Amino acid sequence: MRWFQGGIAEAVAASKSKNAVFVVFVEGKDGASINAAATVDNVAVSSKLESDDFVAIKLDSGSEAYRQFVQIYQLVPVPSLFFIGRNGVPLEIVAGEVTVPELLQKISSVLGKSGKEHFISAECQASTAGTQKTEQNSPKITPDEAGCLVEGASASTEEMVEVENASGRQTEAAANGEKTLKAEEKIERAKQLIEKKRKEKEEEEKQVRIRLLHSQMMQENMKEVLCSSVDELWSQN
Repeated sequence: MRWFQGGIAEAVAASKSKNAVFVVFVEGKDGASINAAATVDNVAVSSKLESDDFVAIKLDSGSEAYRQFVQIYQLVPVPSLFFIGRNGVPLEIVAGEVTVPELLQKISSVLGKSGKEHFISAECQASTAGTQKTEQNSPKITPDEAGCLVEGASASTEEMVEVENASGRQTEAAANGEKTLKAEEKIERAKQLIEKKRKEKEEEEKQVRIRLLHSQMMQENMKEVLCSSVDELWSQN
């Protein structure tokens, strides 16, 4: 990844002159920072951040430049990526480790928020017309939804296995002369087992949704705090 060579003030001025998004990557010496840096250095990511749509600078968490950045934006996780718009307000904040697909999705979102739709359109034109039609007609599934679908399928498989095991045990007991359970009772027990699993799954999904909502609220609160002091940096340039 080729970073902007200069300080924060110079990078801000360059982003303004190019009408580009100002990107700040904050890294430390921990494992999470190393993994985040590897994601940024991925060709698919670096090629976008090195384009004219961005001016990207890297700050070490122990540097004076980092301390200056913290004075303006206050809450600066390590590692993190700040995508800052023309008015100095963060368009997106990516905290902690992130995968290449996730970061590419964030970059596309930032370009859309900043009005640089041509970048996204150019990427879309790279696929064939047939692929485009298929994608347009296909429902979009977010990573969280995909995870829930996988978990749901796994839970359903476990339920089937439990029912089959229960049925097998009951059959063996009947073969040994233990014929106290009638067919209706077996079916009822299987239904109860499936219902129990379903309720447990619903509770797990509910907890996941609560955690996701809490995370979104935390990010929104972070942005509100950051916006309160952002004018200071931009007013100096």
